Amino acid sequence: MSPKLKVFDCYSGIGGFSYGLEMTGGFETVAFCEIDHYCQMVLHKHWSNVPCFDDVRKIDDKVTQLLPVIDCFTAGFPCQPFSIAGNMKGSNDNRNLWAETIRVIRLLRPRYILLENVPNIRVIERGYVFGRILADLAQSGYNAEWQCISARSVGAPHKRERVFLIAYPNSIRRQAVFNHVKSNMETRPDEWKTAQGITRWEDCQCWFMSFMETHRLRDASGIQRDDDGVSRRLDRLRGLGNAVMPQVVSILGYLILNHAGMINAS
Repeated sequence: MSPKLKVFDCYSGIGGFSYGLEMTGGFETVAFCEIDHYCQMVLHKHWSNVPCFDDVRKIDDKVTQLLPVIDCFTAGFPCQPFSIAGNMKGSNDNRNLWAETIRVIRLLRPRYILLENVPNIRVIERGYVFGRILADLAQSGYNAEWQCISARSVGAPHKRERVFLIAYPNSIRRQAVFNHVKSNMETRPDEWKTAQGITRWEDCQCWFMSFMETHRLRDASGIQRDDDGVSRRLDRLRGLGNAVMPQVVSILGYLILNHAGMINAS
């Protein structure tokens, strides 16, 4: 395989993004950013040689100059402002760190961006929050695609839907990341349009299960009260609440590698 894509894992938690991407064999994590001390200890245990910055608000030019060229930036930025389980203050919540996230993206200029958040982020404030995210990415030179993916799509016994967004420079004249699975999915009109013609597809569970079988990915069917598929391979309950599911991230990682021309995932 070609040289691995270098990953900056922001809002890292206990490393679900990095673990899922590295399962593909095509990614290498070169930096974390995580403010929680316990999660920092977990990251240090499993990625002892990878630096971990403690606050996204402190990342500046001096920090980024210490890093290699970043190919993939991941961010499960805080969901509390948007989740239906909270007060849904959205853009008025001081925990909304999207502005910091796009600032770091503009510093790093990664080849790929992989974002994750709760489904309600698409509709809160009548779509203003999600529209702002898409507009900021477009203004920064990125096209974007997104899907709402359930943990059930990879065999887990719980629903846990999350929105995953993949962005890449709009100068890349390749097919869309999700384009080769379009015929296997129910297509729906897009709720959002930008100058780059952003497209969204949902309800692709059957295709994901087929993809897992083809690429022999491990499923999560044996998980009991371990909501995100990482506790048996990392540390247990404390870090799981906001963790992403590595099995889903792995599939998205394969799609990115396919889009980058590093593998054929058809």
